[in-house]
Amino acid sequence: AAVLCAMSRQNRYPSHKEVNDACARLFVRQHGIVHLSQALEIGMSKHSVQSRLSSGRWDRLLPKTYRLAGVAGSFEQQLVAAALWSGGVASHESAAAVWGLDGSRRWHVEITVDGDRSLTPVDWITLHRTTRALDLDRTIRYAIPVTTVPRTLVELGASVARWRLQAALDNALREGLTTPGQLHAALARL
Repeated sequence: AAVLCAMSRQNRYPSHKEVNDACARLFVRQHGIVHLSQALEIGMSKHSVQSRLSSGRWDRLLPKTYRLAGVAGSFEQQLVAAALWSGGVASHESAAAVWGLDGSRRWHVEITVDGDRSLTPVDWITLHRTTRALDLDRTIRYAIPVTTVPRTLVELGASVARWRLQAALDNALREGLTTPGQLHAALARL
């Protein structure tokens, strides 16, 4: 976006190098992932995106969501890809893993989206739908769109064993990631 703003002030399109540099920054920041809308926003054409896919420089990971070829896969990469594809955020156990909460597991991709989004199911992503204040509980951690710690703990309370919730809760309070007041507010809101 910054590239386009600078270019529009100068009344010119970004150069090939400027677009490639902006794209490289996105890949670095987002664990090797870029969404079509982001590529277009920095000045890349749909033809250029297709060319990168056809040549094998990019791989299609999800619809309109691409991975830079050769970048090793990771849990964080899967979360970024799922969040960009869905417009949602990492949630539940995935969010607990992003926050580094005790008792969390890094193997399962869980994403929460606004309830009215129409998405084709993907076998490695568990989609949760909500109509309850997702924007109030959305943040970014390590370039991953994720639920806040209070919301994560509320969601864990409905989905994991009590001992795992207790471990995560104790860890979050001990590390100062949330307060009892924030937890009560999130519980009341949700």
